[in-house]
Amino acid sequence: MVLRCGVARPAALSPTSQLIVVNRVAWLPEDRPQWYVFTTVGRTAYVELLVPRSVPRQDSTAALPGLAAAVSSSVPKAR
Repeated sequence: MVLRCGVARPAALSPTSQLIVVNRVAWLPEDRPQWYVFTTVGRTAYVELLVPRSVPRQDSTAALPGLAAAVSSSVPKAR
């Protein structure tokens, strides 16, 4: 897995995007050829988690609860 902070706004993000909310942190999920990508939205900075496609799809979100706590405590909500 790769965690990156301060990435660009996801091109796929739109007002109708389906988000995953984990512990009050919203994530935009995207499927890419080599990665499952989860990017926080509604925060002052975007944080992106890349999970390799070798991880089963049902397990790709396993890290989100722990990361949500870290994001909540260190990346303020956008106003």
